[in-house]
Amino acid sequence: MLNKKIILIPVFVLLLFTCCKLNENKNNTDKDVENILKLIRSEKYSDVIISASKSIEKNPSDPRLYYNRGYAYHMTKDEKARQDFETCIKLDPGYHNGYYGMAMSYEVSKEYDLAEKNYIKAIELSPDNERKATFLSGLARLNATRKKFLQAIKIQKQAIELDDRADFYLNLGWFLLSASRNKEAEIIWLKALEKDNFVQSDFKHKIMANMARYYYNNKKFKKAGIYIDKALELAPDNKLYIDLAKKIKRYA
Repeated sequence: MLNKKIILIPVFVLLLFTCCKLNENKNNTDKDVENILKLIRSEKYSDVIISASKSIEKNPSDPRLYYNRGYAYHMTKDEKARQDFETCIKLDPGYHNGYYGMAMSYEVSKEYDLAEKNYIKAIELSPDNERKATFLSGLARLNATRKKFLQAIKIQKQAIELDDRADFYLNLGWFLLSASRNKEAEIIWLKALEKDNFVQSDFKHKIMANMARYYYNNKKFKKAGIYIDKALELAPDNKLYIDLAKKIKRYA
C-alpha cells in the first residue's frame, strides 16, 4: 500500500505541472493575440507577420495565430494568406475567422461562388454580433463587386444594425454612390466622420479621401481641398492622395 502511494505522488505532481504548463502557454498565447490585434489596428502588418510567426513557433496549434498572420498576408497581397486560413480550419473546423479569411482569399482570386459560401459559413458560426457584422460587411462587399449594389446596401445596413461601427459607413457610402444615390452617400460619409470607433485608422482617411473625390467630381473644389488636406494629415505618404490633392489645387 505504501509503495502505491509513493508511485502516485510523482504522477500527481507531473499531471499538476502539465496542467499548469498548458494554462501558462494559453495565457501567453492570449497575450500574444492581444498584442497582434493592436498591431493590426495600427496597420503594422509586417510586425504582425513577425509576431504571429514567433507565437506559432511556441504554440503551433492555436488557429487565432494563423488567422491573424493570414490577415496580415492578405492585407499585403501575399499569396501565403490562403495557406494560413486553410490551417485555421484544419485546426478548428468551427473557427469562424478561418472561413472569413478563406472568403476574402477567394474574393481576391475572383472565385466568387466559393467566397460567398465561406462568408455565409462565417456568418453562421459567428460568436457575437460584432463578428457577425464584420462577416456581413464582407458579404456586402462581395455583392458590390458582383455589381449587385442594392443587395450590398441591404446587407451593409444589416451589419450596421448589429454593430454601429464608423468604418462600416465607408463601404455603405461606396455602395450608395455606385447605385447613383449620391446625396445619401455624402450623408453617410459625413455621419461616419462624426464617429470615433474606427477599427483601423486607415478607414478614417479613406473616407476623407472619398469625400474629397466626391466633391471634386461635383466641382465643389473648396470642399474637396478641405477633405484631401485632412486625409493627407493622417496619411501624408499616400501617393493617391497626393495626386488627388494636385488635381484639386488646380481649381481650388
